[in-house]
Amino acid sequence: MKTLTSKLAFASVLLTVSVAAILWLLVTSVTQKYFHSRFEETLNKETSQIELVLCREMKRGTNFTDATKYVAQVFASQSRRITLVNAAGVVLYDSEVPADSLRFLENHLYRQEIQDAIVRAAGTSERVSASVHHAMLYYARKSAEPLYFRNNGTGVNVVFIRESVSLSVVNHVVNAAQFAMLTIVLCVVVIVVVASFFIARRLTSPLVHMVKAAEEIQQGNISRRITHISNDEIGKLALTLNDMLDTLQADISQLKKLERVRSEFLANVSHELRTPIFAMQGMLETLLNGAVDDPNVNREFVQRALRNTERLNVLLSDLIDISRIESGEMKMSFRYFDVRSMLANVLSELRPVAEQKHIQLRADFPATESTDVYGDRDRLRQVVENLVDNAIKYSEPDAVVTISYTVSDREATVSVADTGIGIAPEHLSRIFERFYRVDKDRSREAGGTGLGLAIVKHILEAHHTSIQVKSEIGKGSVFTFALQK
Repeated sequence: MKTLTSKLAFASVLLTVSVAAILWLLVTSVTQKYFHSRFEETLNKETSQIELVLCREMKRGTNFTDATKYVAQVFASQSRRITLVNAAGVVLYDSEVPADSLRFLENHLYRQEIQDAIVRAAGTSERVSASVHHAMLYYARKSAEPLYFRNNGTGVNVVFIRESVSLSVVNHVVNAAQFAMLTIVLCVVVIVVVASFFIARRLTSPLVHMVKAAEEIQQGNISRRITHISNDEIGKLALTLNDMLDTLQADISQLKKLERVRSEFLANVSHELRTPIFAMQGMLETLLNGAVDDPNVNREFVQRALRNTERLNVLLSDLIDISRIESGEMKMSFRYFDVRSMLANVLSELRPVAEQKHIQLRADFPATESTDVYGDRDRLRQVVENLVDNAIKYSEPDAVVTISYTVSDREATVSVADTGIGIAPEHLSRIFERFYRVDKDRSREAGGTGLGLAIVKHILEAHHTSIQVKSEIGKGSVFTFALQK
């Protein structure tokens, strides 16, 4: 019975041999065309050089015989056959035929390369030479200007310059290149055949490994992973199984995290609620125990109790908001509105709060009258109010809080900057968590619930944007977000 290893190896070898055979045929054809083209390019350059030499010698007044001797000397190392033909097709010079035998040569006017040169100024052809009896590659060029020489008292007019090379030379180069390619292909085939058997064995071994891993997972070891990963179907199966296990583990971890978050949330909420309730309880008990008749403390205790009820109201409002946002119950009303007008309203409403703390509240708006952005105006106003309120709370007297926005082609970028106490780098990644406070005592004293920035984050995420923050201790903070125009 054939094993899976032998089947895979045989299929790989068969495919490799087939591809190698096709590749060899393609390489043979391409190589032959390439080198023929290269030889034609060489002959083109050399005939051009011969034309330049002849033109120069003609202008010097050199006779035809001396000019051809000079050409033969200059191009002797090229191993090419040089032929000069006049307009009537008569051979005037041939480097392979003695001068006294030229009259026996056939007229060359109707040779293919000459005819092509008449039409296109240059032409090529391949055939067996009638004079030297070798298969030749011919290249003929029609001179760009008349090449008129004197020779033994008569005029000689060279019109066509032809150069040829034996196809045996061309084929020798082509065969050498093809032999090199054949050697490379055969080496590759041998290497692939050997490697195929080795790879086939390697491919089947993961199946056994996967079976063992599946048995362990079945027994409850969900931390087990299949370590062999490849790019074939087996590898994809291993990746799929690992992804399923990762998802399962992640779900379990998420459930544990949600349980932990729920416990922490309940603990935070109960703590946040307990603090003002206990404070009010203590004040009311003090008042009932006689302090209500003491004019020095009764008014102060009532005011402090009122502040704690206000704090409770803010906390409950924030809890309701963040609960509605996270559950999806808070529906956003998206439409275009003027961001400049919205920011100006926030400034006017919060300026009295800032003035009570001797903090300057400034606006830095573009010169344009208005800028329309797309979003929920009320919720985005809540975002800006929370950011400005935080900036006021965490700034000392004489600090400056600036609301600004800049406009680009596609968006408006809103910033709330302050010159307050700043935020340490280690806190920046967590300030948008629920109930996370950098300075718990100052936050509670300022009336913060610890939910404002969490609400900001969720509202902006619903607008498909995010909040960015830069801060430096002692120098202040800048909160920035972008809105679509």
